[in-house]
Amino acid sequence: MSPARLTKRVFAFAASLASLAAMGFMPAAAQPAAWPQRAVKFIVPFGGGAGADISARLVAERLQQRWGKPVIIENRPGGDGLVAISAFMSANDDHVLMYASTGSFTVHPFQYDKLPYDFKADMLPIAQVTNTILAIGVPAESKITSLKEMVARMKAAPGKFNVALVPGITELVFDGFVKKEDVSVTKVPYRNIVEGVNDLSVGRLQMMMAAYAILQPGIEGKTVRPLAVAGRDRFSGAPDLPTARESGVPSLEMEGLVGLLGPKTMPLELSDWPGCQSGRRPGLRCFHPAADRSGDGDRQSGRHEAQIIALIRHRPRRPWRSSAAVSAWTAPPAAQRERSGP
Repeated sequence: MSPARLTKRVFAFAASLASLAAMGFMPAAAQPAAWPQRAVKFIVPFGGGAGADISARLVAERLQQRWGKPVIIENRPGGDGLVAISAFMSANDDHVLMYASTGSFTVHPFQYDKLPYDFKADMLPIAQVTNTILAIGVPAESKITSLKEMVARMKAAPGKFNVALVPGITELVFDGFVKKEDVSVTKVPYRNIVEGVNDLSVGRLQMMMAAYAILQPGIEGKTVRPLAVAGRDRFSGAPDLPTARESGVPSLEMEGLVGLLGPKTMPLELSDWPGCQSGRRPGLRCFHPAADRSGDGDRQSGRHEAQIIALIRHRPRRPWRSSAAVSAWTAPPAAQRERSGP
């Protein structure tokens, strides 16, 4: 990933976010002190070097300059994101925000009977910041050159493929792929998924699905071969790399939305930032700059944020039956109609 190019995209977000310094959280008549009054902390549920971690640090750098207050990144990987969420909940502080993938909150109800948080009651969606580019990679020494070939190898050697996946929605989408393709693989869990690329490079893993930024050191070192990106669109940083759908494996298609969330006790005025109102659901406000479809590893896009948050809040808790059901929770409604017909 090129931090310089990503910085240009997150700058617009940071500039608008910085306007909060003059807004305060209460109605104007209350004349509150400016915010932030002290250091702001972003809790990130991934380790250093992950796509979300990189974009969080770029945003933090800009905000720090404009606010005149420290913006601290605290990495809390592990536990399917629950380690970070627990730290965020325990803080109960309007200067402590979650900088996280929406996929974690989407998937948790499917993974756990009981959760230490209630998204609707405890969390306030503030803004979508980036859309992480997710990619599927294999060891360069494997000689696999396409997703179709990867599927064929998996079928030829049941249980022999060790795979590493970003916790959350990536795992659920991959489970849908496993069911649809009728393959058997072994998931290798990592507390910090960034560490997996080293094992992929030397062949201890046979496949990894993670942010392109995580795979990039291996790609540049010629030890990892990227097969496809998971998103609907090609990645401009690697324009020759096809999407999963173009590769004939649409069950691996997904988006990596990353955004900021605050505690529910934070007054709603904080999330009413200049630039965006969903206009669809009362109380769902967001900020996003004009969608930027270019860049390296993360891309900004405010598309469908309100729909995604609405799905997280109001989705019935029932098991999915196929990868199509996974897509129903993650794809925007318009895209669902386009792909499934009227």
